[in-house]
Amino acid sequence: MSLNGSHEVLVRRAPAEVFAVVSDLARAPSWVPGLVELTQLTHGPLAVGTQFRQRIHLAGRDVEGVLVVSALEPPRVFAHTSRAGPAKLFGHFERGPVEGGTRVVHNH
Repeated sequence: MSLNGSHEVLVRRAPAEVFAVVSDLARAPSWVPGLVELTQLTHGPLAVGTQFRQRIHLAGRDVEGVLVVSALEPPRVFAHTSRAGPAKLFGHFERGPVEGGTRVVHNH
């Protein structure tokens, strides 16, 4: 099962500030709907290949899986892939400066 979609939003902050929030996965459960828990499995700073154990609430139940950082290009791109139960998930955040803030496109 694959879940796909896209969102675009204007954030009235600089790209570096937006990137800092989106790539701070320790805080992700506070702003990602359905994400119950995210714990880093690999040691060191965030980089391509960094792995996290995730627990998400999906289709009425909690499902565990592993999330892997697949792209990291500060302050523009942050992406990940993951498997949680039968679902294969991905998130690709791309940011760019626009008048009044940062345009964020989230493909998932």
